[in-house]
This record gives sequence, C-alpha cells and structure tokens, in this order.
Amino acid sequence: MINKEPIKTIYFLRTLAVLLVVFYHLDIYIFKNGFIGVDIFLTLSGFLMTKIMVEEKPSIKEFYLRRIKRILPLYQCFIVFVVFLSLLFFNFNQLEKTFNSLGFSQTFSSNVYFWQSTKDYWAEGTVLNPLLHTWSLSLEVQYYFILPLIFLYKKLKNFLILVIFCFSLLFIEFYKYSDASFYLIFSRISQFIIGGFFYYIYKKKIKTHFSDLYFLFFLIFILIINIELNLYIFPHYYGILISILTGIFLTFSKFNFFNFFLDNRIIKFFSNITYSLFLF
Repeated sequence: MINKEPIKTIYFLRTLAVLLVVFYHLDIYIFKNGFIGVDIFLTLSGFLMTKIMVEEKPSIKEFYLRRIKRILPLYQCFIVFVVFLSLLFFNFNQLEKTFNSLGFSQTFSSNVYFWQSTKDYWAEGTVLNPLLHTWSLSLEVQYYFILPLIFLYKKLKNFLILVIFCFSLLFIEFYKYSDASFYLIFSRISQFIIGGFFYYIYKKKIKTHFSDLYFLFFLIFILIINIELNLYIFPHYYGILISILTGIFLTFSKFNFFNFFLDNRIIKFFSNITYSLFLF
C-alpha cells in the first residue's frame, strides 16, 4: 500500500540525513560512509519541492520569497557567528582561506569555489574552513532557482526534465573520477529529479510490497560492511542507487519496522532543527 502519511517518513529521513553527515564529520569509523546523508537529503528535497510546485502552484516570486525567508535569516546569523569566531581563534592563513570562501558562501556558489580550490576534502587547510559544508546548501539554492523556471514551460516541462536528467547522467559518467561530479549541480541535479519523480509515483498511489527492512539492510550494508567508497565518485552508481532507494522508502514505506522511530518525539525534534544543526 502507498504511504498515506509521508510527513512521518520525511521527519525520519531528514533526521537520518543530517545525523549521518554530522557523525561522518566527527570521523566515527562506523559512519565512514556517512556522507551519503547528502544524497538522501537532496533526494528528499527534490520530492518536497516538486510537491510544492504541483500542489500549491506558487508563482516564481512567491516560491523564491518563501525559500529566502526559510534560508537567509538563520544563514546570516551563522555567517556572523563564523566571522566572529574566525577572527577570535584563527591564525592568518586560516583566516585568509575562510574569508576567501566567504563571498562565494554568501552568493551560494561555494560548491564552485571548493571544487576549484579543494584537492583533498580532508586536507587541514580545507577541513578547518567553517564554511566548507555550505557547498551542499549552495546546491540546494541553485536547484531552488532552476525548478520554478522549468515549471514555467508546462507543455515542455517533462521533456526539459528528461533532457536535464540525461545530461546529468552523462556528466556524472564523464566526470566520475573528478571532484566536479561531487561538487557541481550538473551531476547532483539528477538526485533532485529522482526525488521529484518519486513524488509523481506517490501521487498515482501505486501499490507495492516494499518493506522498511530493505532500506534498513541497505544502510547497514554500506555503512558497516567494509566498503571503501570514494567520496569524489559520488553521485555515481552508489549515489544514484541511494537516491532511488530513498525515493522508494519515502513513497512506499508501510510503517512497520520504523513505527517507533517515525512517531518518536526525538526524531520530530531533530527533524525540526536539521537546518540549524547542519549549519552550526
């Protein structure tokens, strides 16, 4: 049976995604592949934004204003916080690297900056930059800019989405051994589109026998089994697979195994503060 209350699954997936990323950056070995939280979150975002465009039909202006109100106030507080602590604690070299990325972070193009300037994600000069994680937020904002423009062309919308998706897959294949595939919207937009695709499946109320346990076993497999995933080949085969599985879980989950988690107040709490938790 189709998932009748996707909001519960959204709470769970949002919390899962941000905690995976946090634990990954804390360098906890069992979460050595925790960067897949980004792939889960991008897919979830594609589902939710498509849902908004289809069901609420906002104008471009209304859509942009809502996203600005959602993102900018807390983000500016975060930027001020970063600048203050950087001036307080960083030496000149660290301060210079942080301030070099500040303008790109403010214009939500830090993914492009880190693609050009980062040779090793975990190099000391990179990992100490408190704005490093804004690369994924930049992807989100770039997608928010593109999506309503696609919906302007109602008759060509599906064709445009298909063309963009195919282009993204070709880009991923061509740059699979380059960090361009990791950082740039050209590859990551396929994951947003997969999320949007599963929203349309959700609307059609297609029946399935998908079990929550499939999702659980897959997560255990990639997180605990000794798979040495290469950060910079994402979102290639594993990334696309994670997006598809996330979409399936979001659309068809029967709330069996995960009932406790989906109805848990702690999960809802973390889901409501994921943006703050991600930033700070």
